[in-house]
Amino acid sequence: MRTIPNDRQSEQYRTFQHWISLVAEAESRLYYRDQTPESMEVLANLAREFQPTVIVELGTHYGLSLRAWRAGAPKAKIIALDLNFAPLEKSISLLPLDTEGIVFIQKDILRVDFTNFWNADDRVLFFIDAHDLPNVPITPHVLRNAVPHLPEGSLVIVDDIWFSRETLTDATARAFLEDEVRPKIDEVLTLDAFYAPYHKGGSFVGFPEVLPLLRYANKHHIDLQWNPVSKNVAFYTRSTHEEYPFDKAAFDAQCGKCFYNPLHATVTSPEPLALTMNRIEGMYAEGKIQEALDLLVHLRQKNPTVSGIAYAVAVCCTRLQRPDAAIMALNLEMALPSPHPKAAKLASDIRIRFMSMADASANRIPGLTLFAVPKAFTGHDAISQRNAITSWTRLTPRPEIILMGDDKGTAEIAAELGLRHIPVVEKNEYGTPLVDSIFKLAQENATTKTLSYINADIILFDEFPKAVALAAQQFDKFLMIGQRLDCDVLHLIDFSSQNWPEKFKKEAMEASILHGVTGMDYFAFTAGLWDKIPPFALGRTLWDMWLGGSMLDTKTPCIDATEFVPIVHQSHGYQHMPTGILEAYRGAEAKRNKSIGGQRLGTTSDTDHYITKEGELKKRPLEKGDTMVRDAIARRQRALWLAAGAKQNIADGRIDLANTKLDELQMRIPDL
Repeated sequence: MRTIPNDRQSEQYRTFQHWISLVAEAESRLYYRDQTPESMEVLANLAREFQPTVIVELGTHYGLSLRAWRAGAPKAKIIALDLNFAPLEKSISLLPLDTEGIVFIQKDILRVDFTNFWNADDRVLFFIDAHDLPNVPITPHVLRNAVPHLPEGSLVIVDDIWFSRETLTDATARAFLEDEVRPKIDEVLTLDAFYAPYHKGGSFVGFPEVLPLLRYANKHHIDLQWNPVSKNVAFYTRSTHEEYPFDKAAFDAQCGKCFYNPLHATVTSPEPLALTMNRIEGMYAEGKIQEALDLLVHLRQKNPTVSGIAYAVAVCCTRLQRPDAAIMALNLEMALPSPHPKAAKLASDIRIRFMSMADASANRIPGLTLFAVPKAFTGHDAISQRNAITSWTRLTPRPEIILMGDDKGTAEIAAELGLRHIPVVEKNEYGTPLVDSIFKLAQENATTKTLSYINADIILFDEFPKAVALAAQQFDKFLMIGQRLDCDVLHLIDFSSQNWPEKFKKEAMEASILHGVTGMDYFAFTAGLWDKIPPFALGRTLWDMWLGGSMLDTKTPCIDATEFVPIVHQSHGYQHMPTGILEAYRGAEAKRNKSIGGQRLGTTSDTDHYITKEGELKKRPLEKGDTMVRDAIARRQRALWLAAGAKQNIADGRIDLANTKLDELQMRIPDL
């Protein structure tokens, strides 16, 4: 069976996403991930490819998988088994379902004779979405009494299972559960997860049924198939069930159990407080949510400056479907010097799910949200973007960070660094993200009053949040911009050293040059600053100058932070564009940007305020003539830097960077 990749922007995907949102809203659940758009699309695609005549489904729940089968195999007969169809009936009131051709059997699965459901010539898709419980061994029962009797070549799919390429141990299973599984489940619920080795290497993780399933697969050398974006495994049945040498003791030794609890390790010191939190964590796991909340509220009153307690309060309030109280607790948490690292994300998720945009705007908290749209993490871009994004996570105080887009590696680094990820951004016909969509999504999702777009290859230091805070203290509304330092950074930065900023800044200052006044790679602003932004193509010239110029006829303070805020732009090629940098500035998308941008363009030289090297915010004293002289000198210095850099890049064999510098030099010659 080939795995079929899903298209996150397909009409089918968006339909599944809408259905899941409706069910989540009806249940007042923050996260409804019993099914996901990705897993539903994989199920529908599998059914479409396999074209079963009969589908047997164990565990129907809200019927989302039923709807996936209908989308993929509309002519198949479906037999749905469950102990209770009340959730399905509730969902049908929200999402009409054509039940013609579906047989509903409300019965204990352990008492079902499966062989009556198909004939020998049927193509059977057998779907298991019912979990094993103590004294309810559904999977062993199915593997003994259903699978051996399926027609040869039948497709068996088991839900809620994830694959690890690494063979897991007690020491590594918890990290896999936190990094890979947690973002794909309901994050305010607890999960007891089991893992077992696979005979072809690696391990599978899931509910208790993973143990009998992997025992069966290893004993019979069954090839399990999976799709990385989904949460299920599948295999085809064979007429013979030959057993291979199987060391049960060795298999059992590589099996284990780990757990996920959203309150785990929220507070780790001092020891007496950590012990109390451990007891509360246990209560939460037992479902005693209100009791846990009562203790947490009392605990926070006694320890108002300890990070993590208010976050735990918010988790309990979310579980109890009290989003307003959860937001209040998260505001308290994020006001602390070192808030819990998941607090901003939880606040953002609650606002998206439960609050209108007006409510979200009114409830924004002080602080900063960075948002960016990375390119694919390939080649040198993988190095420069990892350097940049990691530097953002080292800022004090740490900002909320939102990565957008679905280019290769974006979802992975967001998960690795604990960042927000918005995969779907509106694009033009060339596949380029549109600026208006980016800024709209950022303001809909951010929890803070101040936001900043930033290019994904820009390294930041603590001067940046200091400058933003300074502007926010002085002005209710503002736009802050600044010039960048261009530098060839060819290696991954070692962030493990506490003095990495000083060391890196020293090296960068010696090898970099200040870009001209158009070199604006960030825009820090108060939420709601722009009523409407044209649909500019990102990175295709002029859109950045439009953002600055749009403030020229308003009374909104425009601040140049160049003197105080060093930002390092890591030089890069333009391999993602057919004709390189020339296309970015002179191609069809650039021409369209110019046609919709109008004449009101602005740069750092048009700002009416600036921040001095010493960190003072002042009115700009420069006359226009002074600015023009300064810019002319900067253009000449940059031309010399480009020529020298191209020569060095050629000597080092970095032809892509050399070509980019030479192309830019060619464009700048008329301005010199």
